[in-house]
Amino acid sequence: MFNRLFRSGHPPLVSFTGFEGRRPNFRRAQRASLRWNAAMLLDRLQAFALSLPHTTVVAQWGGLVYKVAGKVFLVLSLDGSVLEGVTFKVAPDEFDELATIDGIGQAPYFAKRLWVHVSDLAALPEAQLRDRLRRSHALVAAGLPKKTRAALGLGD
Repeated sequence: MFNRLFRSGHPPLVSFTGFEGRRPNFRRAQRASLRWNAAMLLDRLQAFALSLPHTTVVAQWGGLVYKVAGKVFLVLSLDGSVLEGVTFKVAPDEFDELATIDGIGQAPYFAKRLWVHVSDLAALPEAQLRDRLRRSHALVAAGLPKKTRAALGLGD
């Protein structure tokens, strides 16, 4: 069929990217790219969060909840297996700064205002997001009882 189309003078309807018989749909490709990037980011964030000291993960509230000594410091919101958003604790002075960025706001269902939810994954660069998650872990660990911190070796 391929040779027949070339011989007839018509360009082939075959795409070499796997969309045989269809015209390129750039929106479909863009959505697929976003899903792929979100899946890759999910894998990297999971590995990073688990690398922090004394971190455990639980499937809870429709996502993955990361805890240090039983206290939540990070929630990865999922839609199936696709990362939808990231929720984490911040210091009081950081909250106002982050809340002004589009795609970041106060986390729903967290009563205190010191939790932010990143709904637009492009709102923060990955390196900055990792730094914020590290600080979230440190904030929650600092709020643990002194005896628990000493037992875990987290220091003062």
